[in-house]
Amino acid sequence: MVGAGAWGAMPQSNFNAIELLNLSVDSDDSTRREIQLQPSIRVKGVILDPQGEPLNDANIYGLADDRFHASQLLGTNEFAVTGLGDGEERKVLFRHEGRRLSGP
Repeated sequence: MVGAGAWGAMPQSNFNAIELLNLSVDSDDSTRREIQLQPSIRVKGVILDPQGEPLNDANIYGLADDRFHASQLLGTNEFAVTGLGDGEERKVLFRHEGRRLSGP
């Protein structure tokens, strides 16, 4: 974050690339950086119940790299895990309160 009084916390997972610039407060130099971005990996899937039928309206944890582990209510049975790096693994948990189902 930039600017006077603009200090705040933003999770690194909100970004695909980060470069630290150590500029002095008094510097009037303009700084240009070229950053090579690479697409993150996206894994798609379908939530199924124990009988193999699609399961709508489940809560899912782990769609994004969220250190607070917030859940998201899906209105469908399809999901996509985003922001994965090469070789990165992430645990994803599904929970359907109405049917009393949960699992990875």
